[in-house]
Amino acid sequence: MFFQSLSTSMGLCRFMKGNFRVTTIWRLAAITAAIAASACPGRAILVNNTSSFVNPVVTTNFDPIPINTFSPGPLFFTASNGDSIRFDSTIPASVINYSGGYGFSSNGSWNILPMAGLNSSSGYMDFTFIDGPVSAAGGFLNWAPNTYIPDEMFIAALDGAGNVLETYGLNFSTGGGTNTGSDYFIQRSTADIASLRLGDSYVGIANFTFDDASPMAAVPGPLHLLGVGAAFGYSRKFRKRIVSSKVLPVASAIV
Repeated sequence: MFFQSLSTSMGLCRFMKGNFRVTTIWRLAAITAAIAASACPGRAILVNNTSSFVNPVVTTNFDPIPINTFSPGPLFFTASNGDSIRFDSTIPASVINYSGGYGFSSNGSWNILPMAGLNSSSGYMDFTFIDGPVSAAGGFLNWAPNTYIPDEMFIAALDGAGNVLETYGLNFSTGGGTNTGSDYFIQRSTADIASLRLGDSYVGIANFTFDDASPMAAVPGPLHLLGVGAAFGYSRKFRKRIVSSKVLPVASAIV
């Protein structure tokens, strides 16, 4: 009996020791992953102002593209710092350097802002930085609610190979009115944004803005272990979209 109990106890000790090792290994792996994720140079945040930008470049028009242009591109405009940016769209009737009437359903309309607009319920526009990747990009945005499913527009950052680095769905309300909207920017910890993509729900952009400096001045602190997984899963979510669009004859078709 004594030897049987001793053998059982020794087996239990070996099990507990082995279990402790396994548990410790998993804990160390989880901690290492959390540290690596928090230190990852490609981290991104979605911001609604440029206070954390190192060198914000705001472009209030799309010159030298002619006023009120309807085109899928490629077209090139010059930023206020002299950088060249290429405009492309999946929609033949998209507008750029447009200042006529453009409706956003219950989110009002724009009529004096030089803008680029998708001019379709689905599809996307790309703004590619010809002079090299940037660390942040975005602008003054608006969209038309209840024109696409899911009921949102999206903003995405792409790398030089066209891979989606970050994508976010937005469904804010402006309360209507004229020339209303919201500022949104994707900001990353390194200058690896080769293109900014805006899509769906008649999305429009004015005051096109980017940050050509790297790294960004202010990045979030290390995330809690559980937060790392949640943030990674959300920000890296890849949303496949079927782009079937209807070409509209005028940009104000949905006022």
